[in-house]
Amino acid sequence: MADTGSWQGYNRDASIAITVLGVFFVGLRFLSRHVGKVPLGLEDGLILAALMNLFIIFAIDIAMINHGLGQHQSTISASNTITINKLLLPAEIFYCTSIILTKTSILAMYHRIFHIHRPTRIAVYILGVITTIRAVSVIFVSIFQCTPVARAWDKSHYPGRCINLKDTFIANDVVNAITDVVILGLLIGRVWKVQAGWGVKMGAVGMVSLGGL
Repeated sequence: MADTGSWQGYNRDASIAITVLGVFFVGLRFLSRHVGKVPLGLEDGLILAALMNLFIIFAIDIAMINHGLGQHQSTISASNTITINKLLLPAEIFYCTSIILTKTSILAMYHRIFHIHRPTRIAVYILGVITTIRAVSVIFVSIFQCTPVARAWDKSHYPGRCINLKDTFIANDVVNAITDVVILGLLIGRVWKVQAGWGVKMGAVGMVSLGGL
């Protein structure tokens, strides 16, 4: 007998938890700006835009869950399957947009802090270009994964062809992980060069690494 267990509750809880954490950490960011009387910068606007994207992703996730996402495929009606597939496309687009906004927010902060250091400034520009090109290419592939586009959510009524997105997303995840490591390493490298004791440097690197996680 096929396993018809439902993951709907888990998916809903995970979506709520991620959204709450996003609000919490972005809220802390703006609270620290207010308490420290630090003027808002480009990075703050970008991270706020990323949070707005997170809200949209949350709404789409809940809509997909309400239409059966998390249930065994055999228990989901054909109409609900089409609806889930339709919602999946904007979810992918807003997810990629959220990633690029978050990373460019971090890079904008680096630029503000280390703009006088030319190698770091150049690295920030390069990483920004790579991040943007990667995100735009994934969004493009997600939208035009099938010919015609409608075949992405209803293969039974729209003859045509689709590419295999699995390899695309694996490659995207690899590039995403590499840029994460480089961005984190860039900040750790600058922190390590600060004129301070070894213990202070290790503590700062530890905090930066925790933030990266």
